[in-house]
Amino acid sequence: DAEAEGVYAEALAIHTALGDVSGVAALRNNFGQTYRWQGRFEEAFVSFREAIRLFAEIGDTDSLRRVQHNIARTHIDQREYDEARVLLEENRQAYEQADDAAGLARTLRDLGMVYEELGRPDDALACYEQGIERLRQLERHQADEEARPWMYSSLGQLYAAKGEFDRAIDVFEMAVQ
Repeated sequence: DAEAEGVYAEALAIHTALGDVSGVAALRNNFGQTYRWQGRFEEAFVSFREAIRLFAEIGDTDSLRRVQHNIARTHIDQREYDEARVLLEENRQAYEQADDAAGLARTLRDLGMVYEELGRPDDALACYEQGIERLRQLERHQADEEARPWMYSSLGQLYAAKGEFDRAIDVFEMAVQ
């Protein structure tokens, strides 16, 4: 949206003038997200790459993981599932090393979806089950409230597709709790 871009551009000028590298990097990520939502994927990738460069420069590994996840989501939006899978597998390892259960759960949710699209339901099932286990480790207020029902629903659908209807029903019931 043009209004958001204008606000981001003004904020970018201010953060740049102040020498606030972290602020500039965060805004580059925001630009990338805005471009992604508009379907302007090449511009999104340019913004995300700049955000990664800046976050790496200041050693902000938490933000690096989030931007890499945004890049993977952009590949998903373009149906470039192999590229997304590679990035999400890297992100999975990074979130495991950082012991970031919420980030890992989001990554596993998206990785499961990618595996479904690639025709690998067993790998998708493993991702969803691991993601749900990670979500269970979190307090409800810490968990990604979007990820929880989505992951349970996806897991239930996979069980149903495999003919494991009792397991599917159990999982669907957990999704609404």
